[in-house]
Amino acid sequence: MHTRTCSKCKQTLPSSLFKYRSTRAEAIKKGFSGDTCVWMESTKCKACRPKRVPVSKLPPKELANRVSAGDIPAHQANTILEERELNRRRKISGYQFIHHAMVKNPSLRPDNLKMYMLDQAIRKQQIEDLKQTRRAAKIIKQLTTPKRKRGRPTKKLIPTI
Repeated sequence: MHTRTCSKCKQTLPSSLFKYRSTRAEAIKKGFSGDTCVWMESTKCKACRPKRVPVSKLPPKELANRVSAGDIPAHQANTILEERELNRRRKISGYQFIHHAMVKNPSLRPDNLKMYMLDQAIRKQQIEDLKQTRRAAKIIKQLTTPKRKRGRPTKKLIPTI
């Protein structure tokens, strides 16, 4: 088994811990075509090597650069940006809710506000549960009662002996 020494932590480790899949840009830099990612060896071990930033955490400018370079598809970048916008709006909505709760009830302090918001969430959940049970009861009633026959009732036949 082959071993190598890490340039950062100076430990002697198996060479498998020094291998990694290159990015497209790294492959081109080393002289490959860049169509596929190739296995490369680093001077640092897996623990000492800096972690790659996931695509979902990249800033918008870097996302645009990766799309233009062909590293990621455009629809993936658009999805990430839309998701960020939704999260931003959710945060703003939450802040607005807290602000309006404090304006409506000036006696609320930040410690009491958490209890107030928890109480509101519990009430909302109870209302939803009540609506759901009413819906379920209505559906069960519809399923158990026979359908009403329309039109003239059928003639009753007198049994003959």
